[in-house]
Amino acid sequence: MTNPTTSGALRSEAFMDCAVAEHGDAVFRLALNQLRNTADAQDAVQETFVRLLTSEARFENETHLRAWLLRVAINICHDMHKSAWHRRVEGLDDGPGALGIEALSSDSAEQDALRNLRDHPVWDALASLSDDQRLLIHLAYVEGNSAAEIARLLGINAATVRTRLFRARTRLRDALSASSADTASDGPDSSPSTIRGEILPHGPPSSETRPHT
Repeated sequence: MTNPTTSGALRSEAFMDCAVAEHGDAVFRLALNQLRNTADAQDAVQETFVRLLTSEARFENETHLRAWLLRVAINICHDMHKSAWHRRVEGLDDGPGALGIEALSSDSAEQDALRNLRDHPVWDALASLSDDQRLLIHLAYVEGNSAAEIARLLGINAATVRTRLFRARTRLRDALSASSADTASDGPDSSPSTIRGEILPHGPPSSETRPHT
């Protein structure tokens, strides 16, 4: 692929528009998985593409570019978690406004998608996992990366990825089972939809929201 730049180290507008169109959703989904707050996720997306704009990295193809963007987004999310400001934010569990729904139009597809994320039992169960475990689940089942691809992305070996992913899936399965048991005890009318068979063939429902960059 081409890596056009304008003056200095800045990339061309055409290159950036293409990068956002092709990979913006993936970066947003990852950031939302890690930060669990729409406003924070959008901030992380913007910072990720600002770094792309000013980076002098060269990319062999779209797969290479996508991996670079996800790696940068992961680092940004880690930095945000470490900040004193973010430690005071509880994410999606703050209340109905935590997803930033008020900022969206009442009839928008984005509003429905974000509300469905919070209502989905898998999304709630993911809260019981550590950030690293949620990341592995996301990369494997939402983005569809192999253990080898995740290993390259995170800088660890594939065997470690498989071991950690097994533990994350086990913990997620336990959380879903506990959630289902709690709901069942409240009566059949309030029971949420269940997930049959393999827990996460595709992960939690992905938002098709296009991030603002």
